[in-house]
Amino acid sequence: MERQLQVLDGTLPCPQSQDMAVARESGEVSPQKTMSMTTQEQIRKVTDIAQEKGWSISVEDENKTSIQFEFQRYTKYGQDFNFNADMQDEDINTLIAGMKRYYEDFDPGYEAYLWIGDDGHGRNGAPYHIKDIVSDMEEAEEQIYELLQALEVEFI
Repeated sequence: MERQLQVLDGTLPCPQSQDMAVARESGEVSPQKTMSMTTQEQIRKVTDIAQEKGWSISVEDENKTSIQFEFQRYTKYGQDFNFNADMQDEDINTLIAGMKRYYEDFDPGYEAYLWIGDDGHGRNGAPYHIKDIVSDMEEAEEQIYELLQALEVEFI
């Protein structure tokens, strides 16, 4: 799977992203479209998009310089999967960049390894067979990608 997401220029490894880049170049989409949204409106929009994609989300926005988002969902095998990303200085691009870094660094094989017990099988609620654990983490990776894509389309 090619892992190339560029937050600022809209280049994604999918046909939609090429259309988005062309639209930006022609002036149809403004990279500044979030400038008119308040931070609370951006948080609400991120929450709505995440929930539409099947994620639960919690937001800690007590400190305006760093707002922490926690994204959580259950995998097809029932594992409780979550990750965090921060929005710095009320800038939605920092949240998307953090999510992009998490996605790019996500290693389904390593994540699966963390769920394998001493007996060579799943532990702590992970599927019994290693192949199922790996499959589950590959699905989690895809779900992260889909969420990231949806946020980029909305905000970038």
